[in-house]
Amino acid sequence: MVKLNPEPISDEDAAKLKAEFAAEDQAMAEAALADYLPMLQREDQAMKPNFEQMTDAELKACAIAHRDEIEP
Repeated sequence: MVKLNPEPISDEDAAKLKAEFAAEDQAMAEAALADYLPMLQREDQAMKPNFEQMTDAELKACAIAHRDEIEP
C-alpha cells in the first residue's frame, strides 16, 4: 500500500509537477492524434461501397436507399 505524503509541497514544486504532467499529457495527446486522421481515412474508405463490383440490382437498391441524400 502506498502512503501519501501528508506534508504539503511548495508552490514551486507544485508548479514543476503541473508543468511536467502537462508536458506528458501533451506528448500523449500528440502521439494518439498522429495516426487519427489516417485511421479515419482508412475507415471511411472501407465503408465506401465499390460501385464497380456491384450488380445492377445492388446499384439500384443502393440508389433507392440513399435517394434522400441525393435529391434536394
